[in-house]
Amino acid sequence: MITVPVALKTEIEKLRGRHLQARVRIDYSDANIDNTIVAWAGTTQAHTYLEQVYNGKEDVTAPWISLDGSWILGTSALAPETEAEKARYEIGWWGQELSLPDATFSARTSRLYGQGVYGQNVYGSTLHVPQVSVNFLPRTIQNIRISFDNARMEYAVDFDVVLYDDTGAVLYTESVTGNSGLKYVKDITAQNEVVQLTLFIYKWSAAGRQAKVAEMFTSISDLYLGSDIFSINVTENRELPEDGIPLGQTASGQCVVKLFNRDRLFDHDNTASKLYGVIREGNGITPEIGDGTDWVSLGVFYAKAWDIDTMALDVTVTGLDNMARLGESEYKTNQIIDAPAPTIYTIDTAAEWNGGTLTGVVTSGNSLRMIL
Repeated sequence: MITVPVALKTEIEKLRGRHLQARVRIDYSDANIDNTIVAWAGTTQAHTYLEQVYNGKEDVTAPWISLDGSWILGTSALAPETEAEKARYEIGWWGQELSLPDATFSARTSRLYGQGVYGQNVYGSTLHVPQVSVNFLPRTIQNIRISFDNARMEYAVDFDVVLYDDTGAVLYTESVTGNSGLKYVKDITAQNEVVQLTLFIYKWSAAGRQAKVAEMFTSISDLYLGSDIFSINVTENRELPEDGIPLGQTASGQCVVKLFNRDRLFDHDNTASKLYGVIREGNGITPEIGDGTDWVSLGVFYAKAWDIDTMALDVTVTGLDNMARLGESEYKTNQIIDAPAPTIYTIDTAAEWNGGTLTGVVTSGNSLRMIL
């Protein structure tokens, strides 16, 4: 059963003037389906996790305890340590460096960007400041979004965001001075073939604190509505028993979404599109219906197939929910392989003995002597 808001229920129950709307969100950069994304940093505090800066979660779960003297007994929490805690709680990345009394991390006299990417140290030796990077397959970036620590109300004041291509060349640099927000968001001119995003932090919002980043990977997630949508078809399948109430039965679902290929954004050969290289199997699809204010999700699906005709005005994506994907996956039971029966050789005659070949030994009467 789907629970709907009262306002939406009222809209549905109207006999006249009823006008329901549809929209669909597609996530093209889910790190759960893209194992090419990797993060690294100059230093990383124990029990903080680099992989959380690109998992799509922008808010920190709690004001985590730090040994910088800023935590308060009873309100702060111990950082997650186990895999189960890491999956449940968000802490993001912390550097090990503490900001100076003026809240800076080093004298800002010059900036030196290196040429290395994919795990190399791209920052020069002139400055020693906290820095964290995310590497990914070549893609187009049109906006920058950095989230700091909303639980401790801490953020970077002065910082640089640098975009690199696969040769290590700098494609774009965003220099920020005097930031006062927990999230920094800015649209930029489209930069193509970006493979690395690096954040350099020069000044923090408080003295004696570590740099903290909850999220910095620029995700690609688009919301389609109105004239962007040609049609949405959601089907739920349920296998029922021959008789009785279907308690405990599982349901699988499928959605088929037809979208307007506006400005040829979905074309595989459009290198200028922000979707270039990110349209693939596994993209998250969330269709919704509503009255324009309240929306009800029809489920979460994952792209199984894209039908993109460069000569057509529309594209079609077919998605399956997790239950349907499980039904299509191949499962093999364990097989027990018996060991072969041992082969026993018995030499019981002098002829068999004399017919053998001795290596490294010679016979001496009824005994064997090794050759040294």
